Amino acid sequence: MDPQALLPVLQACLSHDQNHVKEAERVLKQHEQLPGQAVSLLRVAAEESVDAGVRHMAAINFKNFVKRSWEQSDSHESGQGSSGQYVIPDADKVVVRQNILEAMIRAPHNIQSQLSEVFKIVAYCDYPERWPGLMELLYANLSAQDQVRVHGALLALRLLARKYEFRDEEERAPLDGIIASAFPLLLHIFQQLLAAPPSAQVSGYIKLVCKTFWSATYMGVPAALLERETFVGWMGALHSALMQPEPAEVAALDSDDRPSAPWWKAKKYGRPKHCREGTEMKFGEMYEGYDILEDMYSPKTAAANFAHDLCSKKRSHLDAFMGLVANLLSAFARGVAEGGAAPSSADARRVDGALMAVGCLAPLLKAKKPYKEQLGPIMATYVMPCFASPHGHLRSKAVWISGVFCDTTFPDGTNRGPTYMRFFEQVVRCLGDPELPVRVDSVVSLRHFLEEMEDVEPVAPALPQLLNSIFGLMNQVDNEDLVFTLEVLVEKFADSIAPYAVQMATQLVGAFWKYSNAADGEEDADEDSAGIAAFGCMRALNMLLESCSEQPALVAALEEVLFPLLHRMLSTEGQDVFEEVLEMLSYLTYYGSGISERLWSLWPQIESAVNEWAVQAGVMRLLLALKDQQAENEAAAKAEAEDDDEEEDDEEEEIEEDDEEDEDINKALRRGARDILEGDGSEDGSDDEFTDDEEVRAWGHQQLLAACDANTQAALAGMVAYAEALRNKPPAADKK
Repeated sequence: MDPQALLPVLQACLSHDQNHVKEAERVLKQHEQLPGQAVSLLRVAAEESVDAGVRHMAAINFKNFVKRSWEQSDSHESGQGSSGQYVIPDADKVVVRQNILEAMIRAPHNIQSQLSEVFKIVAYCDYPERWPGLMELLYANLSAQDQVRVHGALLALRLLARKYEFRDEEERAPLDGIIASAFPLLLHIFQQLLAAPPSAQVSGYIKLVCKTFWSATYMGVPAALLERETFVGWMGALHSALMQPEPAEVAALDSDDRPSAPWWKAKKYGRPKHCREGTEMKFGEMYEGYDILEDMYSPKTAAANFAHDLCSKKRSHLDAFMGLVANLLSAFARGVAEGGAAPSSADARRVDGALMAVGCLAPLLKAKKPYKEQLGPIMATYVMPCFASPHGHLRSKAVWISGVFCDTTFPDGTNRGPTYMRFFEQVVRCLGDPELPVRVDSVVSLRHFLEEMEDVEPVAPALPQLLNSIFGLMNQVDNEDLVFTLEVLVEKFADSIAPYAVQMATQLVGAFWKYSNAADGEEDADEDSAGIAAFGCMRALNMLLESCSEQPALVAALEEVLFPLLHRMLSTEGQDVFEEVLEMLSYLTYYGSGISERLWSLWPQIESAVNEWAVQAGVMRLLLALKDQQAENEAAAKAEAEDDDEEEDDEEEEIEEDDEEDEDINKALRRGARDILEGDGSEDGSDDEFTDDEEVRAWGHQQLLAACDANTQAALAGMVAYAEALRNKPPAADKK
């Protein structure tokens, strides 16, 4: 349809009469596959003389049309679907590419938001191969003296950079051209914006610049931005953006409205979340459980990672950074020693940040002189007073950093002595803190202290309080660290845990179901975290059973709690914890007064699992465990061989890790396990995880076995023979 014919149809789409709307939508659908339809919709959306509502309707239809029909979808390429997919003709695509940027620049905001989606789709699909002139157009508009054109070009450049935000190194090659041609001018624009009087419009422009820089550097800083003059320019501009004072008109806004102000939105991609005096959220209301994705994008995490990377690169960076931290903490300690008033909220936040910095640099500080000798006095001088702070977040930080450095050497002993036990007592006391986050951090820190203790007998009288605190928190918050602390308590107090065994088992089973369900239904990052927590629950339960092994009546009571878990996990659903399930069964059958009818009812499930999948999974896990053990031994040997007495110099020290070889070995072990069980590999078309790399075929199981010692080879050979026997076992005759 030509633009003039489209106008009444689009007008009808705005009608209050649903019959008119449906008829208009039918007409649009009927003409969708005609050549020129996409161009006509774009022309109507871009035409300033057309009614605003009609233009908006045209932009929406244009966006949806492009989204459906710009390129062939994967499902249609693979032959799926009931009918062929219509794809916009190449001639129409050429016209769209030539005009979409100009239309987006000139459009009012509501239409621009629709057209920017079209620009993003086209750029993602066609740049740079089919749209080589795009950067030239963007540069021309960025250089214009027209604010509208500069804003539209900034928006388009941000969308283009976003295409490469999460791409790996091989796919990011076109980004180098974007940076080389546009980023020098972009930095100049950024500097001009920072020098301009603050306004909502300027803040919007700054936000686009910062988001573009974020997208270009998220997966790594490109080489062009690491050139000294360029890097200094960008870092200086970003620092200036961070340090800009809050405008009076923004400060006057209501606290609920302030985060949505353009000035604050511009800060989002360049600085940590700011907390103005008098607007702090109550500390106890802040804890909602640990969210790994929120932590990944947290400004606090970004700042901590930056500090660690900066200080690990050069010794002079570490010394300068620790000098700043020492000044902050020294001022705080003087105020405490002089018995002055409690620190203000602003001062308390600075101390909090300084302690956070020290904790995040723990791996460096524990390894480098003179810091590793000073950690004990630092803890006693600066951390201990924070336990008595009226500010909950400082008490929480004191608890956290005490756990981080509980393995440090104190003047009166390591893992023992009055100073160590004083910190431990403070952490235990914080289990009763009025603030929930402090109590949670106390449980986590407690685990680190217990792991370091060689003799836990002096702590045994406090066991009931510790368990009650953990059980109470498990009912309040979702935090897998609580499970891990419970696991350590069972391990350390095996002889004293029996009176609390049933209650503890009930809590652990409930936690297992919660984390197991989360592992099945969440994204990858949460799935990994929840899966580890579920596995920790199983380990803790088995430790609990072992600690009760001399009390058959108690074992029977635990069977009552554990049976539903056993029944459900003796299936493919429980493959990840199958060994732990069998270990649990072995405790119940061996240490119980007898094998109950209920446990006997599980035998068909066990036999079915062994016949169908359990042996294969067991061999694979065994091989991966052997590989992990070998890697740990090699790492320990390497650490012992390294010289612990490092020279203090300014040479650059890069900390690099290369996991490619480990990944290849992992894949090889998976494939080797498959070869052991199936001989020549998996069946054609299998989507099993063991077949994820064809190169793994080079690893035969003979090589895998040869890498093991004699005892391991014998054990593996026995497992393989058993698997072969099961496979070759004739089916049982039907009972008449």
